[in-house]
Amino acid sequence: ELYNNYTNIISLESNQTRENIIASVGLDKKLYTYDPGSRRPSSCITYEAPFSSLAFIDDDWILTAGTSNGRVVFYDIRGKPQPLTVLRACNSSEQVTLDK
Repeated sequence: ELYNNYTNIISLESNQTRENIIASVGLDKKLYTYDPGSRRPSSCITYEAPFSSLAFIDDDWILTAGTSNGRVVFYDIRGKPQPLTVLRACNSSEQVTLDK
């Protein structure tokens, strides 16, 4: 069981090719990575806003995290806890729809 997010875990993601990596985010503004064989996190990254979503992308070392303030933050989980890139997706007050 993962207990390190002090509020509810909002998103949990496993790395599809590197089975020894699991990541979680929560409203506590923290992103944790875990080795499933350990009960302790491998790393903890703090951001300025609560996280709302999480996904590994194609090269398996890049983790993207959506935030409640409309940002998408990219991290290389092998390196420093600073974001590689931060994209502004939308303002929190903007309505986003998908037109078909």
